[in-house]
Amino acid sequence: MSAPALFAEVVVHSPLGRAARPGARRREATAAVTSSLRQTFHYSVPPHLRVKVLVGQLIWVPFGPRQLPGLILSLSNRSP
Repeated sequence: MSAPALFAEVVVHSPLGRAARPGARRREATAAVTSSLRQTFHYSVPPHLRVKVLVGQLIWVPFGPRQLPGLILSLSNRSP
């Protein structure tokens, strides 16, 4: 019998939001960074990592052709 599936909801630090312009005011730069962190993604946790992952943990996740840093926001046994 295999272990139940585990899914992680992750906020990924990615350049999805607007990029801050050179010389932009601090408020505009902060808004650009904040907008890039609003979307979360769900990942299936591989069986060998299920006992190691924790909410709040910093991780590297596949994101298209790249590996990007992410933060685990929640864990669930159900797919979203």
